[in-house]
Parts: sequence; C-alpha cells; structure tokens
Amino acid sequence: MHALSPSRRLYGFSFALLVFSLLLTACHAAPPGKTPRQKFDEENDRWFHYRTRPDLQAPKWDITVYDQQALTSPGSYWFIAPYDNIDNDARAPAWVGAYIYDQMGELVWAAQPALGQYKVFDLKVSQVNGTDVLSLIYPFHNTGAMFNDRYEITQEVQYTEDAHKANMHDFNLVANGQRALVLTQYFNKRLSKEFSATIGWDGECSVHEDGIREYDLTTSPPRLTFEWFGMDHIALDESSVSGFCKNNWDIHHFNAIDKFPDGDFLLSARSTDTIYKISHVDGSIVWRLGGVKSDFHIPSDLKFSRQHHSCVISQDSTQVVLSLFDNAKGTDEGNKATAANSRGLILGLNLVDMTASMLFKADHPEGALVNSRGSLQPLPNGNVFMGWTYHTRISEHAPDGRLLMHAALKKNIHTYRAYKFPWTGHPTSPPSVYSAAFVLGANISTMAYVSWNGATEVTRWRLYDTDVHGEQRALLNSTERQGFETAITYEGFSKYVVLEALDQYNNVLGTSRVTKTLPPPEGLDRLNASDYQWADEGEMLHVQLSEALAAGVRAAHSPGSFFAVGCTSSVLTIMALYVMRRAKLGRLWRPSRSRPRMVVSKYDTLSDRKYADAGFEETFSTTDDGEADGYDDVDGPQLTLVEET
Repeated sequence: MHALSPSRRLYGFSFALLVFSLLLTACHAAPPGKTPRQKFDEENDRWFHYRTRPDLQAPKWDITVYDQQALTSPGSYWFIAPYDNIDNDARAPAWVGAYIYDQMGELVWAAQPALGQYKVFDLKVSQVNGTDVLSLIYPFHNTGAMFNDRYEITQEVQYTEDAHKANMHDFNLVANGQRALVLTQYFNKRLSKEFSATIGWDGECSVHEDGIREYDLTTSPPRLTFEWFGMDHIALDESSVSGFCKNNWDIHHFNAIDKFPDGDFLLSARSTDTIYKISHVDGSIVWRLGGVKSDFHIPSDLKFSRQHHSCVISQDSTQVVLSLFDNAKGTDEGNKATAANSRGLILGLNLVDMTASMLFKADHPEGALVNSRGSLQPLPNGNVFMGWTYHTRISEHAPDGRLLMHAALKKNIHTYRAYKFPWTGHPTSPPSVYSAAFVLGANISTMAYVSWNGATEVTRWRLYDTDVHGEQRALLNSTERQGFETAITYEGFSKYVVLEALDQYNNVLGTSRVTKTLPPPEGLDRLNASDYQWADEGEMLHVQLSEALAAGVRAAHSPGSFFAVGCTSSVLTIMALYVMRRAKLGRLWRPSRSRPRMVVSKYDTLSDRKYADAGFEETFSTTDDGEADGYDDVDGPQLTLVEET
C-alpha cells in the first residue's frame, strides 16, 4: 500500500478545511442541548489517547474504592477482553481485544497489534511448569494461545477442526499446564424420531449440542486424550430453556470446564441450571448439582440458575468446595429470576449426606441481574474478584462478602470474564517515543512522551540528548513514571532524544530508539539552521493550518463569538484556497532525492508474529535519513525501508 504524496495529503487536508470553514458560521448557533464539542469531549473522555501509541484506543475506568487496605498488594493487575458483538467474527473496532490494567485503571498492556483487532476471550494468567503465562481464546484462529512474560506466543492449541465448532467459553490449563480443557459445539444436529419421542416430540429434534475435550500439551501437536458429548449422557427433559426441538434448540449450553484432583471433570451447563461431575474413566455422570435432577439438597436461598464459571476449589473424601457465578436469570423467553440479583457463590458440598451449604456470597454492587456471562475468582488473601460482564463491571469483596472496590468502563462495552493476578512483563520491543519542541514565553523547550507496552517494572524514565546514531549522550532530565505514557520536559531544544527505563533499584530495563524532535514552527528563528533544515515549508504550513483550525473550533464554542467566527472562517477559507493552489501546482515541497517510507510488515498467522506487539500495520512519512519525524517506530513491528515511487 503506497502512501499518498505530501501534496495530495495537504490538498485533501485543505479541502476538508475549506468545507469546515464554510460550515463553521452556520453551525455556530447550536440548538438547545449539548453542543457538538460537548458531545465530542464526553466521548473522548471514555478512551485513553497516547501520543506514542496512536494505534491504541484503550477504554477508561470509573473506580470507587471503599477499603484500600483490604485490597490485595501492589503487583496485581486486572485482565479483561472487551468485545463489540459476541457473535461478530470480523475485524472489530480499535478498542476490541485483550488488556491488562493496574489497580488505578491505568493501561499496562494492549494486545491489539498482535491480535489484529479481533475479539478474544478468557484472558488470564495460567501456570505452565511452574511459570506464569498469559492464556486466551482466539476465535479468529480457532485456537487457545499462550504468551510468555515477553509477550511472545509460546504455544497454540487448535482445539477443533472446524471453526464453527469452536466454543468461546473456556480455555483452562490444568495439571501445571500439561493439559488443556476446552469446549466444543455442534449446530443443528438432527436427533432420531425415537430419541425425540422421549419428550413427546413427533419428528426429528434440531438441537445445538455441546461437548468437552482434554488435550495433552506435552506432545506436538497436542494429543486429544478425552472427548465427551452432552447428548450421550444428558436427557432432553433436563433442559429448561425455551425452543423445544426447533431452530437449533440450545439444550445444554456448556460454559465452564474444570478438573477435580481425582481426575474427574466439573462441567457447567447453563440451559439445565446444573453443574455435573463427570467420570474421567467412563464418562458417566457421577452427580448433579442443581436443575431438575439434582443429587444434592439445596436450600431455597441457594438455588441458582443460568450459572457460569464453575470451578473446583478443593476436594477430599467427604467434601467438595466449588465456586460459581449465579446469573439467577437467563436471556431465554419466559425464564424467571431465582434470586433478587446476580451474585457470586462459594458452596460446600457434603458428600456424605448430599447437602449444599453457602460458604460465601457476593451480591451485584448495584443489585442488578446479569442475564448472561460473568466470572468469580477467589484470590490468595481470601478476597473474591468478580466480573459482572456488562460495562465490564468488576468488584472485589472481602471474605465476608463486603464490597471493597467497584469499577466499570466509562464506555458501555462488555467483557465475558474479568480476572486479577500478579504479573511481571518484560517486552522485547523497545519503548515508544514522541518528541516535540514548543515555545513558552522567550524560551524553547523539548517535551518527550514515552511508553512501553507491557512493561510492569518501570518506575522512572531518563531523557538524554544524543546524535542521530545514538553514540553520544547527555542526561537532560529524569522523572517518575506517570502511567502508561509519561511526559518529560527539557528547557531547551534537543534535536535527537533517547529515553531510558529504570526499575525501583535504578537498573536499566530498556532504551528507546533515537527519535528526532519536531521543532516549534513559531520558534524556528531561534534555532540553528542545522536544527530545522529538515522542516520544509509544507510541513510548517500544515502545522499552522492545524493551529488555525483548532482556533476556529475554540471560537465556535465560546459565548458572543459570532464576529470572531466570521473572521476565522474567512481566514481559513483564504488559507485553504491558497494552499490548495500551491499543492495542486506541486511547488509546496522542495525537490529532493527519493524519500524513503517505513512500512511495517504484517504477519498472516498468530504464530508467525512471534511476539504480541507485532502485526501493527502503518506507514510513516520520514525524513531523508529514514527517521520518522517526531516518532520512533511503534514498539514491536519489523521495519523495512523502501523507496517511495
């Protein structure tokens, strides 16, 4: 893909500027209500925007903390995977993907460059041979994937042969990461007339059948060690969901799979309101908890329905402790709530008298019913971390159920599950930098912005002046890390800068590439000719037009500014016509030797990307020495210099 020539880019920009200037006055007399600017600001406040990573659009949080001391220690992070449409398999908006945030709601890692803006599910920290890895479901490739602490893909599990059979609900690494548990699905399966007749249906039932699989990850490729289908063991009359033999009847809807210490499997089926223990020896159902055929007596205040995320906590010869997310209401027509609100439950199952008792309960922070999805995670200190799906609402609760923290994304987007884990990330790509100079009074200063996607140990940044090759360095300033992106200022002009990341012990963790600073257009006369000779007339005029445009927007939304708006519009129109003429004549850019452009390579498959910051595709206009003006390249991509034709 060839980038547009500078004259064409400026021509297009100027044409848009001309249209804007003509509409500016007409739009000034806004009707009662929110102005376009107010609407823009509200929407803009819902996302993080980074100068160093314009490719990222991470959603922001609203957070309320009720007891800071009772929360888990620093070093733990939130893991979420927002999606736009759970059934959408196409490329999604820029914010869709996997994220790690700190407990203040600051971004730590965004996986979109690696995953291509396709939805993912079940992002969490798992254990493989005693080492922490990231694991997630990547439906676009029909795989479960694992990343190491350098955000490199270490293994993929293609757990079904057909993408339509992939189930997005669970990818669970067990046995110290030696085995993977996954769920499968089969659409529009036709049942025999004899089988359908068991529930009084005259004809062939059309059902959505689910299954479970276990893979041995110590072999290459992973070996299938266990497979089980719901239709072979669960009767049709156990389902309580509407549909009854028509239109791909969702009779089971498996949504969680785990493993007991004795080797048997724990399975959650939403459409039967039941949790099953399944024998790993012969596949028989050992017992049922909940539903119309429960083997346990459940008190009325513990009755659950349309549950999700059931997990084994412990097991001995007389008792099982397990957790589940009780939705208490489903999406199917006619389904009635079994509790006042959705909740997280930890239950004790007495295997001697076959009774269930409540060990923990966490109610929805706003008393709401979540009719699909959700998660519950017991934490090492006894707290419980809840994911409430909608608005990506999360909460943390004390062992007695007391609410300690409540947060939700500012944008109404959802995550299937949410987790909290300790994590240490060591990205192999260098920090990303944007540097620009500005004039304040009589002085020129340099402002550098730096970020390092996925790095968790950075506590401080150092700013250095350097040469084009990065061989000579002089320390200009240092500052504490301020979040995902940190700004650091030097009172003076530095043509080339390098940023250095330090940990809490002042050890150097990584160093950025050399970045050329954008000079201030209004202060060029104060610099040496060698400092700004690369900034030609077109670049400077482009900046001036941008500033005029911003001034016009400010004027349009200030009180009593009709005269100012008219003047601004006139000036913008004249400038736009002038620049369009200059651009059209092709005289705006000085002739020079062929200008290279940077092209970021894009990998075809997830495995080929090698690490989780590859795959970002962008083209940068560069200077004659091949460096991006104001930017280093974004972290991760492999770069190739080609001659622009």
